[in-house]
Amino acid sequence: MKKIMGCRTPTPSNTVTQSTDTAGNVQVTDYTGKTSELLVGDSGLIADLAIERALVRTLPTGLPQAQLDLMNRTRYNINFEYQFEWFDAAGFRLDTPASSWSGDVVPGTTSRNIQAVGPAPEAKGFKVRVRRAVGGRN
Repeated sequence: MKKIMGCRTPTPSNTVTQSTDTAGNVQVTDYTGKTSELLVGDSGLIADLAIERALVRTLPTGLPQAQLDLMNRTRYNINFEYQFEWFDAAGFRLDTPASSWSGDVVPGTTSRNIQAVGPAPEAKGFKVRVRRAVGGRN
C-alpha cells in the first residue's frame, strides 16, 4: 500500500511533481517542497494513473478542501475507488463519514479530479487511498 499525505497550509493553487523511489513508492512534491506518497492497493494501478495536480484550500466555513487531479495513462477506462482520511496537526486521525470508499471512472487518456472536505477546521493533513474497483479496467 503506497500513500499520499497532504500536510500543508491551505492554498488555492498547489502544483505537484511526481517520481518513484527505488521501493516503488510514488513520491509527490508540492510547490513548498513537502513530499508525500500516494497509497495504492494495486501496484499496476499506479502505473496507469498519474497525479497531475494536488490542490488544498480553506472554504468560507473554515473547513479544508482537498482535490487530486488524476490522469489515466492508458486508452482503457479505469474503474477505481478512493478514500480520504483526515488528520489533525499532531497526526491523529479524525473520524469522518467521508472516510468511506467512493467510486469513480477515469476514461482512457483523460483526467478526473477527486475531492473531499475535511470534517473540522482542525484537519491539517490528509491521506488518500486508491484501489482498482471490481472490473477495474474496461
